[in-house]
Amino acid sequence: MKLRLESIVDADRVPDNPEPTTVLSAIAAPRHRRGFLRMVVNAGMAIGVAALSAPFLGRARAAYAETGPGGLLGHDGCGGNYSEQPDTHGIYTSAQPACHGGSYRGWNWCSSAGWHSSGARFSANGQWLWFMAPRSDVCGNPARNAWRWMTPDGKTWRCSDGTSIVFYVPFPVGFYGPYLSICRAKV
Repeated sequence: MKLRLESIVDADRVPDNPEPTTVLSAIAAPRHRRGFLRMVVNAGMAIGVAALSAPFLGRARAAYAETGPGGLLGHDGCGGNYSEQPDTHGIYTSAQPACHGGSYRGWNWCSSAGWHSSGARFSANGQWLWFMAPRSDVCGNPARNAWRWMTPDGKTWRCSDGTSIVFYVPFPVGFYGPYLSICRAKV
């Protein structure tokens, strides 16, 4: 049977010889628009709940070594036992300790990418000038730069090694360092 344009009825008038549709006639259950819409809504909700409960969503990433800017190699530990130390500066001084070693620890020594900064930076008051550079010689051979650490609260941090030299800028100019500094970045 071919469909012809003149056989399509207008929505606002009843045809002369109305015939029931044969679509879905093989299904024995009664067909109603509300039942179909309920089925579509339930299927959409089921897909949404399944996506939200997928095992990979909402979990912290597992710690693993990664390569940083300039080919800096990361690692998951330096071997041996560590006792994490609290940050000496920055916004995480009251957070659970995550990094170990260094004279200075905190996010102040981090680049925007979460690795140890490289270059010069003035303090907020302009009295201190810091020269910073990442290091890869702190932990063994082959040289490594950073490690990931998970604190007991389930947060994962990157602790990236570097060197900092500090200059006191107003007269008389003072020079301090170099110091081992640790960039603590949330991963």
